[in-house]
Amino acid sequence: MDRSIRRYARFGGVLYLCVFIAATFGEVFVTGALVADGNAPRTAAKIAGDAQLWRLSVGAECVTLLCDVAIAWVLYVILRPAGQRLALLAAFFRLTYVAVYAGAVVANVMALRLAQARLADAAMFALRAHDAAFALGLVFFGGHLAIVGFLLAQRPIAQQWLAVILVITGACYIVNTFSGFVLPSLHAVLFPWILVPAFFGELGLTFWLLFDGPRVAAMWDETQSAP
Repeated sequence: MDRSIRRYARFGGVLYLCVFIAATFGEVFVTGALVADGNAPRTAAKIAGDAQLWRLSVGAECVTLLCDVAIAWVLYVILRPAGQRLALLAAFFRLTYVAVYAGAVVANVMALRLAQARLADAAMFALRAHDAAFALGLVFFGGHLAIVGFLLAQRPIAQQWLAVILVITGACYIVNTFSGFVLPSLHAVLFPWILVPAFFGELGLTFWLLFDGPRVAAMWDETQSAP
């Protein structure tokens, strides 16, 4: 069992690295290069002119969806000793995020088709729909991270430093989305600084999974052998 849980932990860390790589590719090398904010004709022309790069970005998002489903499963397996019902709830929150994010990916697929049809305004609308759906999904993702943080603070895991960071990260995701939908003026002040904790929180979780596997495995094994 010890080796099995160690493999789960490290597999989860590798999956998180894949998510980081895919997200960086999509946001920096594709969206940053092809989307000219506020200029629909130029954006549509650039997307239609480099359709293969846009398709690769959609493929990267699909990889992210697959990885997130697997991460939900890995974290459930690892966090069960700290609270099985809450670990299951955390998995449900992450899977709901995946379902909402899938709708955002479809919007990006439609953006390319609309751009190729020279419907610039419609293509820009699809891009905005992608952003709105992704922001909505982050409410559930934030709830997932907050629950994961709470579980990490419990025995037998008791990773207090990571627990605090993840709870803060989850709260920041939720506040970011609600402020964007309800209080745009406040969101303009908070963004992008409110997402800074997310970088440290998810990176910390990634390294914990990758390099603290033996301790995770020992914790799980001791819990299972307890009377």
